Amino acid sequence: MISRRIAGEFKHIIDAKKRLALPAKIRENMTETMVLVGSIFSPCIALYPMDEWEKFEERLDHLSFTDGMEARRKIYSKLTEVTCDVHGRILIPQNLCEYAHLNRDVMVVGTGNFAEIWDIDLWDALQQKDDNEKIVAKLHDANF
Repeated sequence: MISRRIAGEFKHIIDAKKRLALPAKIRENMTETMVLVGSIFSPCIALYPMDEWEKFEERLDHLSFTDGMEARRKIYSKLTEVTCDVHGRILIPQNLCEYAHLNRDVMVVGTGNFAEIWDIDLWDALQQKDDNEKIVAKLHDANF
């Protein structure tokens, strides 16, 4: 099986009805049904192909009840399944737009096995941080 890689960054617009046209390069590596969820790691929304979401969910299910309950609440309360309409758009619920501070201009970012949807200003601020040394140290610690 060939592993798909969701990569690149794409500036897009969320319309007044909260629809986002997914970039073709992102859409071609997604499944028909996808999971849209508020990220617990960053102020953005994660978009998973269903098969990748199921892998994440399996890992989440292996947490003990007490260790995993808070994570489950945060994750599942901000989760919805989406499909693209005939124009390649997904509908982003209002609560997720508010969670990730999404307005009109967004950046859709591939992260390997899923994508993230960022407010353009938050994405630009993140890109201004010079944290390459920290990233290199983490990769080194992981034996890269």
